[in-house]
Amino acid sequence: MPDNAREMRSAIEAGTLFAAVRFSREAPPHSEARIRAVIELRAYSKEHETVRERLRELLKDDDILTRILAAEALSVAGAYPEEAVPVLQMFLDYARKAGQVDHYHAWLAMCFLALIHYGTRATSAFRSVLFYIYQQDNVRLKLGAVEVIARFAKTSKASRILLRGLCNSKMPEVKERVRHIVESREFREYMGEKGWMAWLVSTKQGIPRDDIAQQCSEGQRPVE
Repeated sequence: MPDNAREMRSAIEAGTLFAAVRFSREAPPHSEARIRAVIELRAYSKEHETVRERLRELLKDDDILTRILAAEALSVAGAYPEEAVPVLQMFLDYARKAGQVDHYHAWLAMCFLALIHYGTRATSAFRSVLFYIYQQDNVRLKLGAVEVIARFAKTSKASRILLRGLCNSKMPEVKERVRHIVESREFREYMGEKGWMAWLVSTKQGIPRDDIAQQCSEGQRPVE
């Protein structure tokens, strides 16, 4: 790319970034302009510390949806999980308690995506995710929750136990998705060779899904 074209592109990106930061501060709360600005900042979250700091500030915004957007944007960069994950977890719990799962399904899916990005740094949200597998009917959210649990499995024994049980789930879509995940090359590489071989051995033992469901619904840690 010629130098002048590269410089022009850099200038355009800088202008876009500056405008996004400005609108994220100046646009009215709950406004479409504020939301668009946060979405724009997402594209720069990996590269610019200034953007990450602004998104970090937005984790305390008065508008919960702005906070979720900021948390998801930070998750792309893997930044500030200790501050972003509680925001995501809080919204998962809020939608459940308020009976608003269907109303907020798209935002809940975004929360799951962010938790997947954070992976093992988001295991504190484990219990909040369980509800979306067992106690609501939206299949896409069930499958999203399963993906989150799979990303916790490298360091979370409870997640590994849960996945073992879900391999024999009575929910066909869940059973199919879990088996697809645990048999994939990506999961094997993620777990590491030693962890994956241990996973294969433990899977042969299996755990009935209903036993795990009962433990989880009672707020207990699954027995290993």
